[in-house]
Amino acid sequence: MAIPPTDFIFLAEANSKQWLDAVLMQGERCVVALNALRIRCDSEELRHASNTMRVEEHFFVVALGKAMDWLSEFAQLQTAYRGAIELYLSQLQHARDVRNMREHDIEYFKGEGRRQSNFVHKHTDENGQVLAESDGSSTVVFGEKYLIGGRLDLHAVLRNSKDLSLSLNSR
Repeated sequence: MAIPPTDFIFLAEANSKQWLDAVLMQGERCVVALNALRIRCDSEELRHASNTMRVEEHFFVVALGKAMDWLSEFAQLQTAYRGAIELYLSQLQHARDVRNMREHDIEYFKGEGRRQSNFVHKHTDENGQVLAESDGSSTVVFGEKYLIGGRLDLHAVLRNSKDLSLSLNSR
């Protein structure tokens, strides 16, 4: 049973904002987990901090996927927000791949992932120099760059999510 169109517009807006907030919350939890990992000294603390970071990243990419789904729906229903939402979504080129690789990691490790050829990613600098090679289950940190799956820049996603959230909540 489908809900009435006016109710769906309300639902799309509410869920877009909710999942965008979840992206911001989970992103901050990832940053906290990374900082905890950096200061741990014994092996048990390191194991726990590493596990925590992995779990927080998983829920971050899940929240981002849900936000992207609802924002896509909302953009189709409310043209006033379409430009801002489409810009936001265009800045997330690796988000779906990373979410899928994290969600279906067993298949990817067995070589059976739907986009297997994208599983391993080479991170390069502005000159094309390969800095690291990682798979979709990895995290790469270069200075202030926090790359989930070696390619999804957590800090860029947080900045863009905050900007979009402010835009959606200002009208």
